[in-house]
Amino acid sequence: MQRSWDASAFLQDEWRVTGAFSLNAGARINSMQDGSFTDLEPRLALSCRILDNVTLSAAYAVAHQYLHLVVRNDISFPTDIWVQSGDGILPSSTEQVSAGIQLDFRGELLRVEAYHKSLKNLYEYRDMAEITAGVPTSANFTSGTGEAYGGELFVEKKLGPLTGWVGYTLAWTTRTFPELNNGQTFFPHYDKRHDVTLVVLYRVDEAWDLGATWTYASGETYTLPAGLFFYGLPQERGRYYLDYPDRNGYRLPPFHKLDVSANHSFTWFGLSFRLSMDIYNVYNRQNPFARYIKYEEVGPAFAKYSYPYLKQLTLFPILPSFGLRCTF
Repeated sequence: MQRSWDASAFLQDEWRVTGAFSLNAGARINSMQDGSFTDLEPRLALSCRILDNVTLSAAYAVAHQYLHLVVRNDISFPTDIWVQSGDGILPSSTEQVSAGIQLDFRGELLRVEAYHKSLKNLYEYRDMAEITAGVPTSANFTSGTGEAYGGELFVEKKLGPLTGWVGYTLAWTTRTFPELNNGQTFFPHYDKRHDVTLVVLYRVDEAWDLGATWTYASGETYTLPAGLFFYGLPQERGRYYLDYPDRNGYRLPPFHKLDVSANHSFTWFGLSFRLSMDIYNVYNRQNPFARYIKYEEVGPAFAKYSYPYLKQLTLFPILPSFGLRCTF
């Protein structure tokens, strides 16, 4: 178990420069492990209303993180761990800029934003890491840099019996480690190109309301062998070996599902009740959770060998649920 002290202090102020222009500026000081790491994080945000219903915004921020999310690429299942800074592991840092525009038309909102983020002191396992109790943690890691950029679109309807919103994100996230993937830039496990969320709410009357949520996301990246080769003679029980080309060069199929709900509000014995009925994953989408290589013994009895094939685990199927809430 790892333990450490983390302390921080911040100062922030907001100025209304004019009736349409405002500025928010501040700074934060973080310290970890009795002052072993002390970092300053400036922040600045600008907002300008160019029309009654149109607002422009921009922001700049620097941040540090003393906990590192490390993903094991030698295992197909999600086995993420968190490792704190120290013992040769530096805090990660990020510098982000963003700009956007927002339009508000009497209860209908449209917001578009673009961003760019650069990251330093990222860590991943080395290709030949010895994940044993006797090997220091820092010896298993190698450091690199990263970049994230993209755009977001958000549209919301607030008024009327039919309300809802839709959000769409188009994003790229990359990593560059001199000791991994032959020094070539690769996509990390959590890189998702497209992310869509659609929410619709309908107020039937004072007692009933209906809802539906549809989500879609590009599949996560993972490392999959591109081929195999046989080494050894059959009588010597030779076997197939997998050939891994690029790091995270493949993607799982897209994730998407539809959830619906119906809620009924009523009064019973002077108490307020709310009955909810929900269906998770209405069309029973078999969303993949992980893919992995499994070996099967094939061939004649005198010369069996292990042949690899691809297996897949899926997430939850269709799941109905009911609930009753009482307020008193």
